Amino acid sequence: MRLLLDENVPKKLKQDLVAFHDVFTVREMRRDGNEDEDVLQFLVNFNMDALITCDKNLRFQQNLTKYSTPVLVLDTYTNAYPVLKAIIPALLATLEQPLESGATVIRI
Repeated sequence: MRLLLDENVPKKLKQDLVAFHDVFTVREMRRDGNEDEDVLQFLVNFNMDALITCDKNLRFQQNLTKYSTPVLVLDTYTNAYPVLKAIIPALLATLEQPLESGATVIRI
């Protein structure tokens, strides 16, 4: 699965996912600093399978149903890596399931 980590996700999280998936950061793909809509369109254009973000408001600010690529929202009280590391098992379990377009919120 080809995953894109939004710029609000610590790049260190990539190391926890690369054994299972092809993971890219927004910065690596030269999309950092772009508007959310541009990043969402990039997902579609480059056949990414999902966007992983910590932006809890993205699903309310953008019409995600117009994009075929799912958005996985990591719902934690902070986006600090030690906290996000605890959500990895739930994230990997979610990625094993068929993903629907729109937002899927992952909590621990």
